[in-house]
Amino acid sequence: MKANNRNSKTTSCLSLIIILFIASTQTATAHEYWLDPVRADWMAGDTLKLDIRNGENFTGQALPLHPPSLAAAGLITPTQRLPLKGKSGNIPALKFPLQESGLHLALLETQQRQVSYESADEFRQFLSEHNWQSIYVDHSSSKNVDDEIVETYKRYTKALVSVSSKPDSESASSPDNHTALAYQGLQYELVALNPPQDVDRLSIRVMREGEPTPNRQVEWYHRGDDGVVNKGVIQTDSNGIATIVTEEPGNYLLNSVWVEKLPGQSAHWQSLWASLSFGKK
Repeated sequence: MKANNRNSKTTSCLSLIIILFIASTQTATAHEYWLDPVRADWMAGDTLKLDIRNGENFTGQALPLHPPSLAAAGLITPTQRLPLKGKSGNIPALKFPLQESGLHLALLETQQRQVSYESADEFRQFLSEHNWQSIYVDHSSSKNVDDEIVETYKRYTKALVSVSSKPDSESASSPDNHTALAYQGLQYELVALNPPQDVDRLSIRVMREGEPTPNRQVEWYHRGDDGVVNKGVIQTDSNGIATIVTEEPGNYLLNSVWVEKLPGQSAHWQSLWASLSFGKK
């Protein structure tokens, strides 16, 4: 019996190592990174469960919780902030007790990581997808244009979750959405300016170091109830604000990337990835 237990633990550890290795490889190569609640409807008293997903075109593998890779994670409710508590290897990765109704915000910030591009064409394709062609022009004029391209990156991801009251509760959902819609002080962040659930448009402000970011591209994805994913691009105005039409029910993901040069450092470039996900009934 003891030998079987040891074998089971060894197998579990090896499986976790393999999953984490695959996850780290995908994180370096796949584009979108988002928080995905495991279901659409939540009620006070439930345990909110969210997957961390990494992939492309709003399709990706659920990643296990790996605390050393995270700089911060938590849940902002109408009245408090809850820190993440969980075991390494957990899937779903994020779990929080829901103690009240109203609009909640789950957020996650990764540690800084590094990736190398195998070719200038690969780097150019990445920049083109996120409307950073000016960066490639700058890189092409560098005397080190043929050297390996090294980039550091961080991800800042948020998810808006609506939580209803218990059927036998006399209290209505909290009308105060201020905490979930507030700027959270992230280095690069998508800030929702209105609750997405009850309207057919969502406006966001793109924030970089606490300042609105004008003329910045934001990619949007919508997955309908039939599983079909549609995508498009919107642009922020002079105040850093962009608006997406959300008439169709399903799941939405917004994604934006900031790229800047790192002079005098081991990496040539830094990218900051911000995402915001939410559901619409």
